[in-house]
Amino acid sequence: GIITTLKSEVLSSKKVKDGSYYVLVSYAIETDGQLAITDVFVSPENDFMQKQIKERLALETPKLNPVLSSSGKARKVNKKYNFTLVKE
Repeated sequence: GIITTLKSEVLSSKKVKDGSYYVLVSYAIETDGQLAITDVFVSPENDFMQKQIKERLALETPKLNPVLSSSGKARKVNKKYNFTLVKE
């Protein structure tokens, strides 16, 4: 999964200091099911990590089933998820 990739490829960089990083990813599910990453927030701030996460998520985004409204029409939906990465 993406978390394993980030741990092995991004956390190992010298540009990332030891510590715990909270990551919040905002994304949209388009009407055709395409996933679009709208924002990646990293705390404490780390530009390198933010760029790397955004790039990797863009490469690994699956195509999902569109979200349907109550009338059965596909609609765009904005969502968020978060995770924590720890470098020791």
